Amino acid sequence: MLQTWGFQHWISKTGLCLLMGLTASATTWAQDVGGYYSNRVALSGFVEYSNDSSHMLIGYADGRKISAVGASLERRSFVNSNLSGAWVAEVRPLMTVSDPVLKGFALQFPQQPAYSGIVDFSAPIPVDSPVTKTPLDVILVTSNATYAGTATYIGGMRSTYVSGFSPLGYRLSVLPRRRIQPFVTGLGGFVVAPRDIPVFNSAAFNFTFEFGAGVEMFQTHMRSCRLEYRYHHLSNGGRGEVNPGIDSGVVKVTYSFGR
Repeated sequence: MLQTWGFQHWISKTGLCLLMGLTASATTWAQDVGGYYSNRVALSGFVEYSNDSSHMLIGYADGRKISAVGASLERRSFVNSNLSGAWVAEVRPLMTVSDPVLKGFALQFPQQPAYSGIVDFSAPIPVDSPVTKTPLDVILVTSNATYAGTATYIGGMRSTYVSGFSPLGYRLSVLPRRRIQPFVTGLGGFVVAPRDIPVFNSAAFNFTFEFGAGVEMFQTHMRSCRLEYRYHHLSNGGRGEVNPGIDSGVVKVTYSFGR
């Protein structure tokens, strides 16, 4: 009888502790949702695009286009009245890097039509910068005569599908009690391609880092949309024979679901 009473007493105390814990959690949740527009955990989907590349900081490969569809997982690290921070990891299962290529050249010799025509390469050659369309003066020397003419390079683009993962990221947001919040972001990771990018003899495995700023607009405490601009760098870190690197300005739109 005494043992039964002791067991019931223990159960009662355990139930009371659990009830108090749930009440405290519910209270914290209510305060968290009611006071801040800052999710403890968030899953997001995003699209991003860069129409060009140039020597912004350390990359030298010009004329590249980058696009991606991906997802991110975020976990809040802290929040107060002025700031909130979150660890961020992003994955890009579908990402394209488009590089300018040299496809061939067109020859034009006005004095000798027989030597005019187009020379096509068997495979496009990726180049550091977009191919110029300015005709170049050339001379054709035969056994009997010399002809003056022009050669015009023929360029184009090739797209390479790659996959990327950026596990090392952090975002710092300002004014977490407001629906519209400015923020800054930084991430580091890598991309894997089926061939060398951006040019031959570079590398199929490249490192990436990026940082930028934007604004997050909360529809509810659990739904938000972000618009941001990032500096994005891709290079092989000296692992290839050449390492031109790509510096891009990326525009990114993200929709987030949180709790």
